[in-house]
Amino acid sequence: MRCGNCNKNIIKAKLGRCKSCMITTMVCSLLGILGNLWMGPNPPMTTPSLAIKLFTFAFMTLFALHVAFATYYKVTGNVPKDDI
Repeated sequence: MRCGNCNKNIIKAKLGRCKSCMITTMVCSLLGILGNLWMGPNPPMTTPSLAIKLFTFAFMTLFALHVAFATYYKVTGNVPKDDI
């Protein structure tokens, strides 16, 4: 990845701090939503439809966590230190 935050192995050093990670999760979320729309309103419960639903859920959750942590850091100014 492009920044030092993405090379860390701890979750709190990654969430909400890296713009490229946030953009990547947003794009993957949008691709998952488009995949769900492409499958139609009531797709049969097949492996591809379940995989797209799981993909969308995972990336939407990760993007929501990124946004929540970024908002928290911006509001409070309490950004974790990199020395861990």
